[in-house]
Order: sequence, then structure tokens, then C-alpha cells
Amino acid sequence: MVKEIDFPVESLLYGKKAEFFYRDSYKLISHKVGFDAKHIFHGIFGHLPKTAQWLMALRNSIMKWFGFSVGDFEPNLLLENIKEGENAGFLFIESVTSKEVVSASYEKNMDFSIKNFRI
Repeated sequence: MVKEIDFPVESLLYGKKAEFFYRDSYKLISHKVGFDAKHIFHGIFGHLPKTAQWLMALRNSIMKWFGFSVGDFEPNLLLENIKEGENAGFLFIESVTSKEVVSASYEKNMDFSIKNFRI
């Protein structure tokens, strides 16, 4: 079950929350145990369906003409590649701990951050 929650105080992004024009936070309630934030991030962003791969390729081919960074698009992210300083598709992984993965994309028209948090 997924439900919206207040912005988590424990997040590395919490101090930046006033800078955000738009933000939301959600909580996934699961009975599975033994997963840290890295595993959750991988479960969400590790594999893209063929349709999403095609759409990302189309997006990249269009957006590069407008001067946006598109980077190398890899549809399958290996768990061991989820570490600080690496790229996960268009996202740059800024921080990895057992409780939180913070990834972001910085473009001309927006800054975009995703935080996966494990309580």
C-alpha cells in the first residue's frame, strides 16, 4: 500500500525543502523485510519495461536538440552500480546509505531529486 506522508525530517533533503516549488512524499507499506534503501531504489529504477525504454530513447533524441543533457541511457541498472557518483539513467546518485538513496538531475529548466528512504 502507498500513502502520502509529510516530508521526512530524517532525509538529507529536509533542509532544502523550503527551496522546492513542488514536492511530495509517499510511504510504501510492505511486509517484506531485509531490504535497505539501495534494494528499494533498484527495485524501482533497476529495470525499465520495453515501452519505457523506447519512450526514454525518444525523449533523449528530442531533448538533445533543445540543449538538455541526455547522457548514456542504460535500461538495466546493476545493484552494485548504485553508489555515490554513479549515474542511474538520467539520474546522478548523490548519496547512498542503508537508510537513504538520494539521486538527482539538474537541467536548465528544473532541478529534480528523488529520495528513497528506508525506516
